[in-house]
Amino acid sequence: MKKPHAISASQLICLLLVGRLFIMMTYSPAGGDNTLITIIGGLITNAALAAVMLFPLLLLKKFPDKNAVQLGYCAAKPVGITLSVIYTAFLAWATVKTMCDFSQFITFAFPIFTAKRVIVIFMAATALYISTLGIEPIARSAAVVTVLFFIMLITVLLGTSGEIDIHNLNISIEDPLGGIIKSSFGSFARNSELILACLLLPKLRSKQCGAVYGYITIKYVVVASIAFLCSAILGDFAYSSPLPFFHLSSYSNTSVIARFDSLFLILWTFCAVTKLSLCIYLAGECIKCISPKIKPFYATLPVTVAALICSVFIIMYYDITKAENEYIWSGVIILLAAVIPALLLILPKEKRSKKEASS
Repeated sequence: MKKPHAISASQLICLLLVGRLFIMMTYSPAGGDNTLITIIGGLITNAALAAVMLFPLLLLKKFPDKNAVQLGYCAAKPVGITLSVIYTAFLAWATVKTMCDFSQFITFAFPIFTAKRVIVIFMAATALYISTLGIEPIARSAAVVTVLFFIMLITVLLGTSGEIDIHNLNISIEDPLGGIIKSSFGSFARNSELILACLLLPKLRSKQCGAVYGYITIKYVVVASIAFLCSAILGDFAYSSPLPFFHLSSYSNTSVIARFDSLFLILWTFCAVTKLSLCIYLAGECIKCISPKIKPFYATLPVTVAALICSVFIIMYYDITKAENEYIWSGVIILLAAVIPALLLILPKEKRSKKEASS
């Protein structure tokens, strides 16, 4: 039987990839990193991501139609409420982070622009509306944005093909092993989309395992490609620029389009709105587990308003980059994507079936 509100494996990949693109398009090598270290470290990160996702996939195999939050209510209502609050808090922070990152990009690209808070408010309102439409429209939007991204990436590459110089690649480092470990650890902390995958897996029609590992593979190829292009074309400037991919788009030109940075802005806006919509939608789903009769709009509204207020406050008075800590984010990913699903594996199928029968 077809699952209600089901999405395909390719749509899941696009949903997760768009969220990751929002980060990848702002790729900026750390001071001690270089392209080769980033690529090798990414392989180690992928192995770790693949290991983490074993637990949600095993949980899905045992309980095909429920995610971790829903299964918490099968264990006990207090457990379910606790998991709803934990995952909602993560999704709310992901929403805040996305809006603040977009505001910082606007500040960088348009220094004289002073209405950043207005842009964030309109983005939040748009994402709130899209989130109430359900997962299928969000998934279709993500598929369109993904296609547009690859078209832009290919076009930028063609426009800068004559500027690629492999001599610009920085491949020397005093402590290669330490650099690889540091790079892989930092890369792992930027993969919070795994938590979104854990919540979305029960909505897939089929090929859940292929979707998860297909996303991890495609994501790595795109990240490595962006790192290579930025370093090979921009050289040392890629290591000092806050947004090297944005500068890469301005270097590219064709006989039709002189600069691609305006298209970059449009595409990154699409990525931001799609990611915001997905996070708000999933937060609403977690809240609906606490109060099943609540309508989607009223489930997502408080999360959106709270995240918006927090974002505006941060934009006005704080630098969100100071709150970024790879140790904390790595711990959050391991907790929500691996530890909690692993603990829920002890739930017996009989207890779950009894709960469902009484509901």
